[in-house]
Amino acid sequence: MPLDSEPRNGDYASYIDALVNRQATAPGQTARRGRTSAARTRSQFPDMPSSLPPQPAPLPTGGQPSRQAAPRHDRPATTPVPADQPSDKPLPTLAELAAKRRGGLVMMLIGIAALIKGFDFASNVLLYQQFSELIPMFVLLFIGSQFLQRGRDLRRQGKLPG
Repeated sequence: MPLDSEPRNGDYASYIDALVNRQATAPGQTARRGRTSAARTRSQFPDMPSSLPPQPAPLPTGGQPSRQAAPRHDRPATTPVPADQPSDKPLPTLAELAAKRRGGLVMMLIGIAALIKGFDFASNVLLYQQFSELIPMFVLLFIGSQFLQRGRDLRRQGKLPG
């Protein structure tokens, strides 16, 4: 399908974008307006004082409140984080947890298969006196146990926190 005309400046990407979008904004892009949001905010709301007064005003009965409110700048900006949870590491998503559980299941299945084959070699060594299968038996039993332990650990890590 040939285009009707070429772009004058040679910018084919913006030309095709203009043809496809028909001068509409891209997804997620905001439309341009004459006034900025800061200008609207300033004109919509009156100027507020930057800080609270240090002492509250006296009550109409003439008494002072027993508890003083702390100034705004003294309050912590974020909620405190428990000591057992690191603050710089975000919580894992459900997809990450599911991937860990699935990977742990696969590793456990591989470990079980290796353990079964290792026990088969062990039965051959014990029943038929085939000592040539001693080394593969120990290797498969070791690898199977390692896969089983790592799979169990991954399954535990995949559980929901809390």
